[in-house]
Amino acid sequence: MTFSPPSRKKSSLQKGSTLIAIFWIMSILGLAVFTSIAVVKMQANVATAESHGRRAKELAEKGVALSVHQSIKRSDPLLSYDGSNEGYQATYESIATTFGINALVAELIESRTSGAVSNSSLLNSFLGLLLTDEWGMEDGDAELFISSLMEWVDEDGQVNTANGWEEQNYAQEGLQGRPFNRYFKSLEEVELVHGYTYLEAVKPDWKDFFNIWTGTQIDLSTAEPEIISLASLSETGRTITLDEAQLIYESIIGEDGIRDSEDDLLNGTPQQLFNLNVASDTSSIIDRYVFEGQQPTFAKVISKGWSGNVSLTIMISLQGRGNSPQLLAREEIIEYSEYE
Repeated sequence: MTFSPPSRKKSSLQKGSTLIAIFWIMSILGLAVFTSIAVVKMQANVATAESHGRRAKELAEKGVALSVHQSIKRSDPLLSYDGSNEGYQATYESIATTFGINALVAELIESRTSGAVSNSSLLNSFLGLLLTDEWGMEDGDAELFISSLMEWVDEDGQVNTANGWEEQNYAQEGLQGRPFNRYFKSLEEVELVHGYTYLEAVKPDWKDFFNIWTGTQIDLSTAEPEIISLASLSETGRTITLDEAQLIYESIIGEDGIRDSEDDLLNGTPQQLFNLNVASDTSSIIDRYVFEGQQPTFAKVISKGWSGNVSLTIMISLQGRGNSPQLLAREEIIEYSEYE
């Protein structure tokens, strides 16, 4: 019997296989270490973001609390704070800088049920003139839309328009549960009313001109010139031209041209401002305006707080300021940015 030494070729293959196995093990271990590091880093980032998020919300809430306080003016430096890595910026203003759509429709219904407004004179109302004369909606489309708005909010069947859509009209189109038979709780609900597409076609940014909370009066102290001028609309056109509305606006924000600064006009009346800046007789439209100054009946508060790479914005609508304001709506928006 003869002895045969191990083959060199076989030994080399075994060594090669072992080496490959070692490389695989090292790769798996490396991947595991890399994954662990990534997980730890992610957890640390999440923890940091949560901490910054809590702080950002605290700062935003502080801005809200200050804005609601009746002694705080819009120009008060307490409404802003900018630290090294955190801060807040808060503003408040009257919501009556746009037209209260619920109030406008209610005004039409009251006039209609009292016999002051007929179906043929709907377009002579402020809302009708706004849709047709200013925004270019066809008379028939505007009449259909306004009538459907009235039917939509009619709670007790007092409204009976010639062509406004009622429950059976929506049902025929497979739209059950319409109309809601109550006033609008959001501007988005207006989009459900038959004829809305006519409004969207002529004025895509219509939401910038309406709110659901206020009455029919515009607050001169914070309204933009375009709204001031539009509010004077009548069958003969605008009583207050856009140029005159700009003069009114400039009289309110002061010589520095900056809103919410120290030289803003804090107290005044619509009549005083019109006497100084408007050439036409404003007696027929004077009751469409108020000057609420620092104490708006309906206020919109926007407060943004930030900490680190996290910012949180709180937007609230409320009735009244001071000890017991009534919260009408609240929304929060949180944003994250990448670290530099």
